[in-house]
Amino acid sequence: MATPSASEIQLDILRKFPLLVPKKLDFTCYEGFLEIKGFSFRISFDVPNYPSSKGISFDCDWKLSELLQKHKNTIVRVSPMLLSSYLFRFIRRVNDTFRNFFFVSKMGSSEIIFNEYLDKLNSLMVDCLDSGDNSHLYIERENFSKTGHLDNLNHYTSILTELIELGTDNLISISSDFRSVSLSSAGCNGEEHVLNIKFNHDETHDMTLRHSFEVVDTDMPEAIIKIIQKENTISRAFRVFCDQIRILSRIWSSLALFDQQCWLIDPINPRKADMYRRIFISPPSVMAQLSWDPLKPSQPPIIKFQGADAEIDKLRCLQEKHLEDWDEECSILDNICSVLQLKSLPQPPPPETNSVSQTVEMGECSICYTIEDEGGILPEESCGKCLSNFHAACLYEWLEGLPGSRLVHGHISGPCPNCETAMKCPCPHT
Repeated sequence: MATPSASEIQLDILRKFPLLVPKKLDFTCYEGFLEIKGFSFRISFDVPNYPSSKGISFDCDWKLSELLQKHKNTIVRVSPMLLSSYLFRFIRRVNDTFRNFFFVSKMGSSEIIFNEYLDKLNSLMVDCLDSGDNSHLYIERENFSKTGHLDNLNHYTSILTELIELGTDNLISISSDFRSVSLSSAGCNGEEHVLNIKFNHDETHDMTLRHSFEVVDTDMPEAIIKIIQKENTISRAFRVFCDQIRILSRIWSSLALFDQQCWLIDPINPRKADMYRRIFISPPSVMAQLSWDPLKPSQPPIIKFQGADAEIDKLRCLQEKHLEDWDEECSILDNICSVLQLKSLPQPPPPETNSVSQTVEMGECSICYTIEDEGGILPEESCGKCLSNFHAACLYEWLEGLPGSRLVHGHISGPCPNCETAMKCPCPHT
């Protein structure tokens, strides 16, 4: 039988022993309580070879120690297997608040994983409680959710309930403090999509309140992440996540094909979260930025043209005339060509035939030499003669510093920084 994963082991422990909490990132130390037949026993484990139980030891309160010691012989007669699995060495220690007892479990040649060890210890304690009168131990049934002996009990209980509902099929990992989980879901084309969730700390310990969380990493657009975070349970958030994968799978596939068949300027390496594309329509003078609403992925994108005024005016007219012809059943590439009345979109030239200047890459601003400025704005202004591109703010600052520039009706005009052809751009402050 295959060894279970760390996540499966943790989920099994959390389901069977919800009051036992890992105290280290490597799961080599646990602390909390074991609830057996309505009784609660304080205990801590040292698991140096996790997930193996080899070399394990545990520290417990006097009640559990007395229970195990008094009924050891009876247990052996009831279950001989436990004799070979558990030989205890008793050491008494006194501390300022309560008496602790330390046990070293010698597993011999038999090695089992930690959750199986806990199952065996649980069976041992059940047999001890069933084998005789325990009244002399004065064991009280304790309600730890009220006494507060275990921090964050409500948090662990809530997480446990939801992880049991989700199961392990979609669970990638759980952090040692159960403050974050990673879940995965497969899309229609078999691609794996990962949802990483971090839980916010709940100081109220109110069982009527569900835990809050934030999505810390996923390949979903920001608008979808906000919808996921509106849910107040992991299971609901994960269902929304899976639903959105199904909704977006069609446009993701179409965009992947679109990226292969056009001259893509931005983003350079598109992600699933990127719902925009900036492409060349007529390189290098005319570009277009296409932006899709992730909440309405089947609708036509918002198209914004950039370049020489004379050329983009023609494209705007075609867009207004044919945008209603957008067909949801056709690919994005076919729709763009149909709307703009183009036979095809230009593709990037091979590297050896690329005639772009070595100083300014295609699509970059010819003043600051970047594609996006500090605010994430792309170059929107273009010279009609030399076809150089500029951020509006860069071009305005350049023209404003020239003695011959003129500011009229919110636009500044002056010579192109590269070829000195007259051009203008809007004032960024208007």
